[in-house]
Amino acid sequence: MCYHRFTLPLRYQLQALHQAQQPIPAIAAQLGFHRTTIRRELARVSPYDAELAHHQAHDEQERRHHLRIQESVWDAINEQL
Repeated sequence: MCYHRFTLPLRYQLQALHQAQQPIPAIAAQLGFHRTTIRRELARVSPYDAELAHHQAHDEQERRHHLRIQESVWDAINEQL
């Protein structure tokens, strides 16, 4: 399996398959993810809502990828160069 992230359309597919009470291994095979990844994604929001899960994942990603050096420091460095 290749590494890839959940997109909003994939989350809608996951929601539909989950609501149709498909087993997690079958959902994983159909969407191309490991069953543990599907289980974790379904645990993100209960009951699972694709749009809410997508917004939470996006917000979480933004929190983790913040700038380590403040913009004012970058400006000062650029002036010195």
